[in-house]
Amino acid sequence: MRALWFALCLAVSLSPCVAFTQPASDGVFVLDDLVARWGHGQVSNALNAPTVRTVASGGVEKRGGMLHPTARPARSQFSLRLPAVNPGDLLVLTAWAGVDDLARRDDPQNPHDGVRARLLVEGAVVAEVDCDTAGWRALSADLTPHAGKTVTVAFETDAKGNANYDWAYFAEVQVLRLRERFALKVARELPPEGVLEVRGAAGGSFTLRAPNYPPVDAEVPRNGVLWLRYAFAGARGATLSDLPPNSSARVYPFLPRLRFETVATRRAVLTQGETTEVVVRIRNIGAGTWRDDRAQLSVQSLGDADILTRPELATDLLPPNATAETRFRIRVGARPRLSIMLRSGAGNDAAILAPVVAMNAISLPATGTVARAENGSGALQNDLLRLLITPASAGGHAARLFAREGDEWVPVASSAPLADAVVNAEGAPPKLNAFALESITADPTGMRLILQGRLGLTARATLEYQLQGNRLRCTGRIVAEVNAHLYRFRFPDWRVGDGAFGDAKDEALFPGLEYLLGEERSSGSENAAPPYNVRFSPDPYKITAPVMAVRWRSYLVSMEWDPTQGWSGVLRAPNALFASPNFLEGGANHRFALWVPSIPRWADENTQQAREPFRFLKGDSAL
Repeated sequence: MRALWFALCLAVSLSPCVAFTQPASDGVFVLDDLVARWGHGQVSNALNAPTVRTVASGGVEKRGGMLHPTARPARSQFSLRLPAVNPGDLLVLTAWAGVDDLARRDDPQNPHDGVRARLLVEGAVVAEVDCDTAGWRALSADLTPHAGKTVTVAFETDAKGNANYDWAYFAEVQVLRLRERFALKVARELPPEGVLEVRGAAGGSFTLRAPNYPPVDAEVPRNGVLWLRYAFAGARGATLSDLPPNSSARVYPFLPRLRFETVATRRAVLTQGETTEVVVRIRNIGAGTWRDDRAQLSVQSLGDADILTRPELATDLLPPNATAETRFRIRVGARPRLSIMLRSGAGNDAAILAPVVAMNAISLPATGTVARAENGSGALQNDLLRLLITPASAGGHAARLFAREGDEWVPVASSAPLADAVVNAEGAPPKLNAFALESITADPTGMRLILQGRLGLTARATLEYQLQGNRLRCTGRIVAEVNAHLYRFRFPDWRVGDGAFGDAKDEALFPGLEYLLGEERSSGSENAAPPYNVRFSPDPYKITAPVMAVRWRSYLVSMEWDPTQGWSGVLRAPNALFASPNFLEGGANHRFALWVPSIPRWADENTQQAREPFRFLKGDSAL
């Protein structure tokens, strides 16, 4: 087995795709999600501290906040500042109440009698339900009379006779603005997602149904009106049945919105005349299911690209947050550019794609030791590895790493851009900047290439590559030229297998987080439920050994780094990025990268730039 190692001291991809979206509008706006801030409520008489989790009641899972009563009713209270609304529009609060299915209902020594859940506005009870059996009960309140004011809303659970197993939850608690002109009268047929408004006599019950979903039963409260947010994601429709006489129903439907999530070549770096697939991934970012519609995709060459096949979307059903993918094939010239258009009843989108084509600007002997820099290009070569850094069509430079196999040099990894940063001067907006080379020098004695360049107008960078047997050592440093805010500096950023074995693998390793075999995917949900399955950029202290590796047949490619090395003064542990295969870009490769500032102080896990910038004073550096 031939082992290839990247030994690193440390570093946003500059995407070749620029997308322009057209947001749609509908009749439901979520103004506040109280479950998301359940822990900030003013809690009294509860048996437990506020907790939020996904809980099943009646076999239906919802995300809810727990409110366990004691001998006195437990209460969680919030203060809401409501906006003004146009005449006819409504402000409503919708919620579900239920008891966890795990609560014992068969304990004769501690009998469970359920809870009574209440919704209060300004101290007055506006809705109340009994949760004496499993299943979710709908609660709602009309907040329109308080529009433009600050209002107090409270949730209460009453233990009734006893508090045994009163594991009560309020789920999907949201403040909504409903726009009158989008309301649709309904008799039976409903869209798969929406907010249903039912007016009628108190106590009147009705049912919502959709194929492959349990029915949703609800009852009109004492005030004669109920707003109920429902979702049968992926269904083509729903039905309303058993509506009592003299009742009326309207629905505010949720709409789908389609947009490009990814438009990228499967190959990260190409050479002139090569062919590659382009992956087009479309996501439904709306809250409604896209159905019974046709998405039209059109592709046009803007220069130096031959379109060999055309993309077609093979589905007309896409639930909220789901994706659909299609591919087409192109042949690239020296400076290819393409436009991709999406047209649908759920929105239009457009993207410009500029595949990265590396120029063969330097000629090397088939064997021997080389360390050379000329015409803005650089090369390192020994008996085992060859590194080429050459200008690329996108305006920057690309790095390609080859391994010797017999008399041939076989590609094993590529990197384009070489480094990048999201950085801005104080007071300016963050901006993504790719490394722009200014000079490149070779050190034949040390088998090194030293690159000097800029990262926008606020920073400079020095990159160094050094061959050491079957290892490529990569070192990068960014230096601020003005007082700046650093959101991300990423170096190196390799796509392993690009142009060679692609996204195939026999094994892949990210110690403490991933051990993958064959077609298993990193951040997959086979062994961990969402959202815990996502681990492409974790807290550095979750990584038990500082290495990322992939093996395919006789090739083992790994990247190592020193987590104890300070990247800025005493600050240690850069973030690692691992995607095998490269699902982040849709690429036929495996992505290994390092970046700062560190998780969790400046950045959240599984993101690609800091939520809070690292203050980068003039002359400061990060390694």
